[in-house]
Amino acid sequence: MPKLGGLKCRKVTESVVESAGRCRFYGSDVMNKLPCLYDYMSSTRTGDRNTNMFKAINHLRHYNKTVRMDELVSEALVINKHLTNPLNPNEVTVICKHVMAKNYRTSCWKFKRHCRHCRYGEFRKLFRNSKPNYWKHINEHNRLINIKLLPDDKYYPWDILDTSKMTEENREKIQRFREEMGIPMAIDAIVKAYGIPIGKEARDEWENFKEEK
Repeated sequence: MPKLGGLKCRKVTESVVESAGRCRFYGSDVMNKLPCLYDYMSSTRTGDRNTNMFKAINHLRHYNKTVRMDELVSEALVINKHLTNPLNPNEVTVICKHVMAKNYRTSCWKFKRHCRHCRYGEFRKLFRNSKPNYWKHINEHNRLINIKLLPDDKYYPWDILDTSKMTEENREKIQRFREEMGIPMAIDAIVKAYGIPIGKEARDEWENFKEEK
């Protein structure tokens, strides 16, 4: 970790502060959220604020590889709110600049005590483990596997539309498309026979899974 002392803090731009003000207390929708960081900062002592903030922001960046500086600052300011005695915005911005300057190593083990099994980290919960039978036919990337007549690791459950809920015209269009793609026309019935949801049902289940704390 770099030394943070002795640096002049540049004024935080109004756009960054305004953007942070729109964020919910539990983070920006733009970023991959890491709930452990909120708990981690809540338990931070005043004397460890800068060090722990650097660790938290660095860990956040690790799971948001393509993040822009303004996005990182916005989420860092949200994380900062969870400190008992928050840092001023200029200090948070300086820490973000250090984090963005170099790829520093990090590990979920540093935050294990605060882990809430998000879907990103080393201790992440997987959709394939959310129901007893899913692990057999959904891999860690949420793609279908071990389905008869369907290539492995190519389609998500929500990619397979449920033609039984369509009009006759739309059903015929989907079946013709499947035939052109070399996919069985009745693949939706095949996947459902394995106990795996498809289409909108699968998408809704996935969205609910993501929102679980």
